[in-house]
Amino acid sequence: ASPQLKKTKLATTPKASPKSKAKITPKAKFTLPKEDTTTSGASPQLKKTKLATSPKVSPKSKTKSTSKAKFALSKEDTTTSPKASPKSKAKITPKTSLKLKKAKAKKVKRAPKVASAVPFYEKSKTKLIEEIEAITDETARKQFCTKKLFNKEVLKYPEIIKLLVAKGGNIRAINSKQKTPLHIAAGYGYEKGVEALIAHKADLNKKDSDGNTPLHVAIKKARCSVAKILIDSIEVKLNHRNKLGRTALHVAVLYDFDELVNALFKKGAKVDIPDNNKSTALFEALKNYQGQLRKVLIQHGAKVDFKDKNTRTPLHLACQRGHIDAVKDLVEAIQEKQKRKNYIAMQDIGKQSALDLAKKWNRQDVVTYLEAELAK
Repeated sequence: ASPQLKKTKLATTPKASPKSKAKITPKAKFTLPKEDTTTSGASPQLKKTKLATSPKVSPKSKTKSTSKAKFALSKEDTTTSPKASPKSKAKITPKTSLKLKKAKAKKVKRAPKVASAVPFYEKSKTKLIEEIEAITDETARKQFCTKKLFNKEVLKYPEIIKLLVAKGGNIRAINSKQKTPLHIAAGYGYEKGVEALIAHKADLNKKDSDGNTPLHVAIKKARCSVAKILIDSIEVKLNHRNKLGRTALHVAVLYDFDELVNALFKKGAKVDIPDNNKSTALFEALKNYQGQLRKVLIQHGAKVDFKDKNTRTPLHLACQRGHIDAVKDLVEAIQEKQKRKNYIAMQDIGKQSALDLAKKWNRQDVVTYLEAELAK
């Protein structure tokens, strides 16, 4: 060939950079079969073209593919092999299967027992009858029945109460705290038990060691449904005072039970009975920020000029606390202008009027209102 043709051949053949050669040659050698590398007859150009056309396989991809293949094979081996893991062996063993069968058999045996279960009160009733019949002495039997009437579980069931009373139980007996079975039933809110005790002539007005009647106890424990049953009873005395001098109305106002307050007024509860501090229910309403009850008490004739042990009126208390709405309600409850002025000017044991207390405690809105009333 002429030198010109050689030049053209060299120009047409792609020149590989040293970097690309370094990349291609080791991988190509790795991928090519031994026969291609050992053949002597092939020209160097053909060798280059073979190297260029052969697919590149990186050593990383090779290792990945082989590892995946091995992993796949290992999976197949594990699934196809008859050998199971020690856990699976434990599950398949005949001992475990026997245990499961026994557990199922136990469940099947227990099911009818639950279905045919006797109610608690029936069990206790039959047990009580057996215990009562076993006692031959009449006095011992009466003592036993009376003691059972103080059991809170027994007081849930009117049938058992009836049985114990029929067998000689004393429904008016008292315990160490001077409580009757009615006190206990009222405290736990057992409506049916309370009704059963009232039907068997329980004492509705008996006082415990704190001077509380069953009605006091029901209101204190927030058993409003039981309290209503007691309020509606004919024999109940609504105005009984406990050791603190508080009536049922005091307690109902203290705990903000407006429904019970209305129920007490319907049955004739007195509004102005003072406690040991000479505070009426209106004082309790003002102490506890109970606006609605305050209005209810005033509507039912509560005395707004009633004086406590410190000769303070409800207006003194409202001015000291800065209750402008309460101050307005109390002042406007008095119709005549001169009586209003005298009411505002009333002094306590320390010779302070309601206006003086408002100024002392910096109740500016109250001061402005009272000064305007005095100026009329």
